[in-house]
Amino acid sequence: MRGRSRQPQKTSSQAESGFWSPTGDLLTDAKVRAARLHDARHTAATMLLVLKVPTRAVMDVMGWSQASMAKRYQHVPTEVLTGIADLVGGLLWQTMQQERDDGDDGPAGALSPTG
Repeated sequence: MRGRSRQPQKTSSQAESGFWSPTGDLLTDAKVRAARLHDARHTAATMLLVLKVPTRAVMDVMGWSQASMAKRYQHVPTEVLTGIADLVGGLLWQTMQQERDDGDDGPAGALSPTG
């Protein structure tokens, strides 16, 4: 069809996601998920959480006037939850190990079994 401009067509995945762009095929070919610009706000807020940026600073960067917006935009990744669990577990087990190693002979002077 020489001389005619080709109008891009929406693919079914683009129609389902609510995202459409003439570059949609390019995104599909590159195996990049189609996303709305608004989704980038959630990603940015979550990355600031992962980087442990204080909430007040996140509010300034994101343009929020209320800290409650963090609850809406920041999503806690599994890696962050796992890291917290590891920190708490390490603290608990370290404390228990120190109690065993402090020379306490247990109640009434009886030696406590270890291990």
